[in-house]
Amino acid sequence: MSASILLVSDIFGTTDALLELVKLIEQNSIPVALITPYGHQNLSKQAPLYYFDNEQQAYDVFIKACGHTKYSDICHQAISSNKKNSTLKAKVQYIIAFSAGASAVWHAIREPFVQSQSADWLKETYFIGFYPSQIRNYTESTPAFLTQLLFPRIEEHFDVKAVATALQQANNTSCISTPYLHGFLNNQSLNYDQQAYQKFKRLISDKEVLSDPTLFHNKLTDAFSI
Repeated sequence: MSASILLVSDIFGTTDALLELVKLIEQNSIPVALITPYGHQNLSKQAPLYYFDNEQQAYDVFIKACGHTKYSDICHQAISSNKKNSTLKAKVQYIIAFSAGASAVWHAIREPFVQSQSADWLKETYFIGFYPSQIRNYTESTPAFLTQLLFPRIEEHFDVKAVATALQQANNTSCISTPYLHGFLNNQSLNYDQQAYQKFKRLISDKEVLSDPTLFHNKLTDAFSI
């Protein structure tokens, strides 16, 4: 069965960097959809919905337009409907999410989610979450999917090592500590790291890597671990 990728943005929504990832994925004839706090982006426009001057402005707009709870609800609905998505026309194999998006996905796929889904689909879907800071509030949750979380080397509001250790007590969850800062794949973030972004671009554009979740997991670990 063909597979597809669901990308879930951070509070900045659609960015040039995300659109570039979409293009790379589509070049391998892999269907991809992009979920943002501001609605489904029409990818044919190939342009960001918003440009923000700084992270505080982005956060203010995010809280006013959406917020963490609503974003989790958006992700829950999108993931549930996308198991056999009429737009993607393929089963979702990877959910790749960033920051608030990664936290929203984690909250959306906690244990109650399992009860409403088929066991086969749950076993064949993989969640990859980059720097999900709000996840610190849900460390006792068990995700429905095999999950790989990539953390920055430090967070302002919590101890990354302690949170990662707690999260890895759950089934299906592994954590990576990276040498980068929060937002390292977002070109609108002050913490954007071009080298890290290039690493991820190489992985996401490699059809062989994407075809094998175990290989993708191992490549991410090798590329981003401290």
